[in-house]
Amino acid sequence: MADTAAATGFEGSVASIAALLDPSGDLRTPETPTEQSPEEGTLADPNAEETAEAKPEGEVEATAEEPATDDEGATQEEPPKPAAITVELDGTKVELTAEEIPKGYLRQQDYSRKTAALAEEKKAFEPIREQVNQERAVYAQLIPALRQQLQVTLPQKPDPALIDTDFQTYVRQDAAYREHLEKLQAAQFEENRVKAQQSTEQQAQSQKELEEGRTKVLELIPDWKEPAKRTAGRAQILDYAKTLGATEEEVSQVRDPRIVKALWDASKYRLLMSRQQKPVVSKGPQAAPAGSAASASPRSEFTRAKQRLAQTGRLDDAAAVLKGLL
Repeated sequence: MADTAAATGFEGSVASIAALLDPSGDLRTPETPTEQSPEEGTLADPNAEETAEAKPEGEVEATAEEPATDDEGATQEEPPKPAAITVELDGTKVELTAEEIPKGYLRQQDYSRKTAALAEEKKAFEPIREQVNQERAVYAQLIPALRQQLQVTLPQKPDPALIDTDFQTYVRQDAAYREHLEKLQAAQFEENRVKAQQSTEQQAQSQKELEEGRTKVLELIPDWKEPAKRTAGRAQILDYAKTLGATEEEVSQVRDPRIVKALWDASKYRLLMSRQQKPVVSKGPQAAPAGSAASASPRSEFTRAKQRLAQTGRLDDAAAVLKGLL
């Protein structure tokens, strides 16, 4: 007991001070390692190990949901939705974001640029197209003339009797006849082909003019964009044209939008005038019968008053004359 007290008393204090003065020293002695009791060095529950062992395998302790975080631990926030602008395109409302608007503008600029370039190319190609059309028109006229020339100059078939008498002459004439006949048939085929091509092009051009005319008519008469009003308007024009002596077939062949607009305006004016009330023609003031009081003028009444005064000399007749003077 004395040794133990000395070790832990004065000598232990000296050893502790020596360890503090020596940097390589250690406060703990290897013979007596220090242990911390639960009361002194930790706040852990001594029953925690038993509680952890009591949990069944595979059971995960429920935890509250936490917001999503990135690799660095920062909370991830949802990106804000781009602001949308509502515009009306061809009668339909469309929502466009701030990113789509410049893209649409760039697409429109690209489309406009390509359209302008195409228009320039078409303008430059127009003289060439006119020249080609003129050459084709000349060719279409020369082919029938060539066919007629070949038909007129077509030689006769060689005489079969030459086979026995002059076989070489027969062969030569037969070859010339066949060659000329082939040229005639080729010219006839080319003439038919050119006619068929011209007919197809004319139909296509007529259809194109018809479509362009319809578009122009709708620009001149906007009400006709509605099918019902367009049908009624055509019937009204046809009725008016018939009053001018035109037939339904003649009206259906009208392609010029300006003529359609003029007929439409004329038919509306005719309909408007027919709906107005006819004005009453005034016959003017009617003459009063002879001898009536209305037919007597003031001048003739004054003359008769003077004649009565001259005959009678009465005061009443004199007063009547004075009244006429006033």
